[in-house]
Amino acid sequence: MALLRPPIDGLHATGLGMQRELQVLRQLAAGLPDDHTVFHNVVWSSLKDGVQWFGEIDAIVLAPNASLVLLEVKAGPVDVGPQGLRKQYGDRDKDIARQTKVQHAALRQRLKDEGLHLSLIHISEP
Repeated sequence: MALLRPPIDGLHATGLGMQRELQVLRQLAAGLPDDHTVFHNVVWSSLKDGVQWFGEIDAIVLAPNASLVLLEVKAGPVDVGPQGLRKQYGDRDKDIARQTKVQHAALRQRLKDEGLHLSLIHISEP
């Protein structure tokens, strides 16, 4: 069983998105080996062209060989079309591919700033 950081014991979903994220975290914890760690709700910030950006990565899986997998969890349907992966939130449309690219770039820069030169691969299309 993988280690969850922080632990999710006692957490209760306050909405469908959080419910799905907790389901995925429990599945990861139960399905991955003991030598894996899953970090969740990882808040990040980055500076680009003098503007500070903030975001959150739903889950990051750390394998013993230092491989990282970033997960963006969505509840409900996701549209796959010529414009890539998209999610409707009421009357608002979100570009999931762009979201994951920004997360990837922010984490990559943060690791580089700390002197960690890991190879990160970005996969956002099905």
